[in-house]
Amino acid sequence: MLHALEKRKTTYYRRYLGDRDGHEKRVCEEDEITSTVFGTLEFLEVTAVFHFWAELFRLQGQSAALPTQSPVRYQIDFWPRNNRVEPDAHLTFFYADSKRLDILIEIKWHAPLSGEDQLSLQWMNYLGEDVRQNCWHVFIAPEISAGLVAKESKNGDKWRIGNDDRLMLVSWAEIRDVLFECRSRLDSLARWAELTSHFLETIGIKRFNGFKKARIELPVSVNLNHWTFNGLTHGFAGFGEAATNLPKSECVFSSFFKE
Repeated sequence: MLHALEKRKTTYYRRYLGDRDGHEKRVCEEDEITSTVFGTLEFLEVTAVFHFWAELFRLQGQSAALPTQSPVRYQIDFWPRNNRVEPDAHLTFFYADSKRLDILIEIKWHAPLSGEDQLSLQWMNYLGEDVRQNCWHVFIAPEISAGLVAKESKNGDKWRIGNDDRLMLVSWAEIRDVLFECRSRLDSLARWAELTSHFLETIGIKRFNGFKKARIELPVSVNLNHWTFNGLTHGFAGFGEAATNLPKSECVFSSFFKE
């Protein structure tokens, strides 16, 4: 799928944008995207797989949560089932000193959670208490509001272990940021990251990249106290007297999204 899409040999991806042929009773978008993005990781060596997740944790500000040593092997199970609870994936890294790091993964694609307690059931009913001590729960979706609701619910404190909040909320745009960082490697992860990033771009996931590239020329007479930025800031009141009477210059912004 990833290679066919790169070479424009398929239009199958259109189903993830809402296209339907009228013949299928059900399109399993989330499962297919899970398999395409994370299933292909199963064919990479342990160091490459760990680097992807280490980069994700770093961009989420959680680098300290990972062991300092490298894992010796890993195992990933898709749609495992325990106590009638089925997360999308369960990843385990194993270390030479018999320690392990578990990552429980729930993925959404334009669909709500299966009940407001879906995430808490995964954490409490699928996982045993001993596994939870060294586990992180990663929720990935186009936007993470459903995960925020779970954090703020009566069950939200169940993810708190010590000083850590073990429920990590990640948007698909942030996954593309991780893939972008992985492209600089010299191993198989770089090629996988390139193909996977292109796949996500094709199905509508854009990277947020700040304000560097859009260029605006400001005349001398502009009074920024009276500017408002429609669509970006509601009721923006300007930059104050210090910003008036600026010489003619170029302000460098960057577009919200980078292809």
